[in-house]
Amino acid sequence: MMKPYAVKEKKYKEKELQKILTEKFNSFLEDLTEKGIQICENNVKIHVDENSATAEGTLFLNRKITEAVDTEILEIERNEQNESIGTDD
Repeated sequence: MMKPYAVKEKKYKEKELQKILTEKFNSFLEDLTEKGIQICENNVKIHVDENSATAEGTLFLNRKITEAVDTEILEIERNEQNESIGTDD
């Protein structure tokens, strides 16, 4: 079913724009968290100008490990005469 719509321009106060952008950004962060993506660092700033408002910055993300996996243990023999100087010769 199609529904007609009309575009309306609306002016917001600076505080309103900051609140809207903050809420949208926080919703985005929640979506990432729900998908199991860990946010290591968040350097996002909200900028409000006379004719625009943006949220700009950088996110550092890290996925959570979802499965434990055994690692292989390697045995390395050292040559006893070089052991004191820390080489594997």
